[in-house]
Amino acid sequence: MQWVGLSYEDRLTNSESDAGKFYHHMGVTGEYSQEFNWGEWNAWESDFRDATENDGNDSEWVDCVDFVYYKGHGNPISISFTSDHDSHYADFNEMKLGDG
Repeated sequence: MQWVGLSYEDRLTNSESDAGKFYHHMGVTGEYSQEFNWGEWNAWESDFRDATENDGNDSEWVDCVDFVYYKGHGNPISISFTSDHDSHYADFNEMKLGDG
């Protein structure tokens, strides 16, 4: 689970609360393991970037779980993050979700 509320794009309200409710519901009702819940500065685009071709960490994080919840801003080519750990944006052309 990754969420962004303090985006430099436009502030999103209730990001932490909405993500927390989904996280709790999936863990309790859906009986899924709760692996990570990162928000704001701890949510990184590299966790979505393909590990084999684009030097990302998707195989260790978002491709390693059954469900990924993201709340933040996006556009036709990317999703955005508060942190610029590597970049503020996770570009769709650098993702290969579901391969790991």
